[in-house]
Amino acid sequence: MHSIRLSVLQQVLAVSLAATFAVVGTTTPAHSQAREERDLRLCDRTSVGFVPLNDLGTGQHLGFEGGLYPGGSNEVPAEHLAAGMQFSANIVPRDANGEPSADGKIGLIAVGVSNAKNEFRRFTDVAPARYELNPDLVMVNGGQGGKPVEAWRRVESATWRTIDDLLVSAGITGSQVQAAWVMLPEIRVDGTFPDHAIAYQDELEQVLRTMYLKYPNIQIAYLSTRIYAGYGQGLSIEPFAYEMAFSTKWIIEKQINGVEGSVAGVDMPWLRWGPYTWADGLGPDGVPGGVPGRSDGLEWTCDEMSLDGIHPSGAGATKVAEMLADHFAADLTSKSWFLADPNSVDLPVTTTTTVGTAAEGATTTVTRAQAAPSTTRVPGGGAAAPRQERNDREAPGWPVVAALGAAAAVGIFAISRLRARRTPSTPPV
Repeated sequence: MHSIRLSVLQQVLAVSLAATFAVVGTTTPAHSQAREERDLRLCDRTSVGFVPLNDLGTGQHLGFEGGLYPGGSNEVPAEHLAAGMQFSANIVPRDANGEPSADGKIGLIAVGVSNAKNEFRRFTDVAPARYELNPDLVMVNGGQGGKPVEAWRRVESATWRTIDDLLVSAGITGSQVQAAWVMLPEIRVDGTFPDHAIAYQDELEQVLRTMYLKYPNIQIAYLSTRIYAGYGQGLSIEPFAYEMAFSTKWIIEKQINGVEGSVAGVDMPWLRWGPYTWADGLGPDGVPGGVPGRSDGLEWTCDEMSLDGIHPSGAGATKVAEMLADHFAADLTSKSWFLADPNSVDLPVTTTTTVGTAAEGATTTVTRAQAAPSTTRVPGGGAAAPRQERNDREAPGWPVVAALGAAAAVGIFAISRLRARRTPSTPPV
């Protein structure tokens, strides 16, 4: 009798284990397939038809003038650049208390979302491979996934505390941070232009003021916007990615015009464009290497985007990193502290790196300029124009665990049923 019951138990357990392996055999490949990243790119959207700001010049987008700087120009105005040179001269090795020191460090931080984090990570590899950098320079990647512009508005925000921790890990203090690269778009945007761009402008201006309060020795912030977003869907897509560049243009223009709340060295760091990375995809012909998306030849292919269509792929991030490295190596306000020998590099002035052309060494007293009087809300503070990161994945293997748990439950249930059928006098097997 006992052997019969044991045989039944063995059969039940065998069936349970067989069921387990059957489930595992069918579930694991399906789960693996489900875990494969879906291709969400819209690779046929090779152009959106917008003219890059550096090509738009005095032309207009919905009533607002192009160019990276006022007057449709791509060059930093001479007076503004002269002021920037003075701020650049203040970027020197400093000790932990922020005092100039021959043994000190120069902190360069990145502030941005996951795109900026990926791009700056590549930059920290590309830049020293491309150029001989200043040995006193310490680069800290403060980019953070899922942290758009509104997450950086307040000094006490968690985003800044994260950078505090990163600075400690890098061996420097906030008093040694003297320059920043900011690529901080709004992630979820709606509304029409220019309203959404003005709202974003207000947010980014507050971030720059907060940065100035946070780091007492910060001198310069280089501003960039995101790359072409026509291949994506959902987050920070076109036309918003393109139009947010107007916000950056207007912020810099307000500082140039001396508008209250935007003054360099009083309210925020001195501002200029970093590399302007937007181009109209592959251009009007949609062919790589054909008619480009920008007059200087810059274009963005679908392969330079990750499968989510939002973040740059490795190739895309490397392209931005190269542009950023070339910018810092060529720009008059950065080469003196970025390179080991500022005279070792003589890159051409291009709109890809948007390098100014004022004479190096020009001096102008850094004072607050007289703001142009205005009774209406003007984005750049000047004359009004007529209006017209991968998500975290769940831990692998949960279907296997669930199947084993289910099989064990079946086995336990079967054992309990067999035990319940035994008489009290039945000895254990």
